[in-house]
Amino acid sequence: MTGPLHGAHRVRQDRVGRDTNVGDQRTTLIWKKVFAETGDGNGRRLKPNVLHQPDLKSRSRSAGSGTSPWKRFFSKPLLSLLLFQLALAGCGVQSSPTPSGKTSSGSHGSGSGSHTTPPVTVVPIHFEDLRTLATAEGGLNFQRLDCWTQAGDPVSYAVADQTDPAANCVISGGPLYAVSCAPSHKATHTAWSSTITVLCWSGDLSASQQFRLNVSDSNRAPLVDAIADQTVTEGDAIAGVDAGDGGNDLDADLDPITWSCSVAGGGLAAGTPCTSLGGLGSPATFSTSTGVLSWTPDLLSSVGGDDTVYTFTVSGRDNRTPALTGSRQFTITVQNRTPNFVSLADLSVAEGASVESEPLRCTDGSGDAPSYTLTSQSDTDSQCSLTTGTDPTVRCNPQFKTGHGSWISSVTVEC
Repeated sequence: MTGPLHGAHRVRQDRVGRDTNVGDQRTTLIWKKVFAETGDGNGRRLKPNVLHQPDLKSRSRSAGSGTSPWKRFFSKPLLSLLLFQLALAGCGVQSSPTPSGKTSSGSHGSGSGSHTTPPVTVVPIHFEDLRTLATAEGGLNFQRLDCWTQAGDPVSYAVADQTDPAANCVISGGPLYAVSCAPSHKATHTAWSSTITVLCWSGDLSASQQFRLNVSDSNRAPLVDAIADQTVTEGDAIAGVDAGDGGNDLDADLDPITWSCSVAGGGLAAGTPCTSLGGLGSPATFSTSTGVLSWTPDLLSSVGGDDTVYTFTVSGRDNRTPALTGSRQFTITVQNRTPNFVSLADLSVAEGASVESEPLRCTDGSGDAPSYTLTSQSDTDSQCSLTTGTDPTVRCNPQFKTGHGSWISSVTVEC
């Protein structure tokens, strides 16, 4: 159909495309619907309506004519656009904003519009975020690593940095990799943390992630230094015993150590305090603050005159709650002192006669009753033997030998 009214209808559609730049087909169709409702269905006449604007020819004719200022004001394109938007709002229609960067085109009546969408960014390598880990000193914690390339190539991992090396984080596993951390103990009782950087790479591609390792304090028991076993003779002082942890009286956490000492052996039950040991001149002494043990075994320490083994246990306890304890055992063997045997004078006697030595005198200073043994006589014809009693002696009854002359026999007695 032709005619000026149809021409005005087309101009309205053109104005939509140029003046409003409405970006989708849906809005254009609504525009057509609004104007279609202003006619009689044949497009030949328009009802009075605020959406109506003259066609271009009518507007050009009215310019400069006697038209009133208000009429010219309502014929302005901007006002038409405003009224059009209000009409859309009244119909419950909203025009969708054009996505930034996305380009599309469509027919809007006789006009057209476009918008641009940015291209999809393909990440060549991706490394999933790592979570915060927490553990105690001396403990262990880990988390899985998830990194891949767009091409599906194999990847490698490494701990690139840890702000505190005491975190001791390493890459473990394969093909399912993880980063595991076994933080070391630190002196003093404080919590600490370390930031860990893990690197993932494949060929020239690489990515990295960081996570935080929170480490809580963990108390350590004293570690008592080794104490050497020793052997002494009764009546002699033992070598100095000075218990320690790393050579001092502080544990690895710098906690002061309180020392204790117990002993078993020589007729003493396990757990007997070391200060119960008898000593030559004074009992054994032990310092709870320094761990120093002093002892001079008396002459009764070798029980029954035999070598006697004493087992000592030195323990160190820290001052934490609850307190932790470390212990160390060692032995001291006390030997019987060698007896002092008074020398015997030589004896002279005629064949067939009898002779007896002076009483035997032997002591070890401990008051133990000595025992004697005649171990040898170089000539059995000397016929020597030990007498019994409180004061034993050596008695000899030499036999006659063929021929004339003197002879000698050496006799040995042990105490």
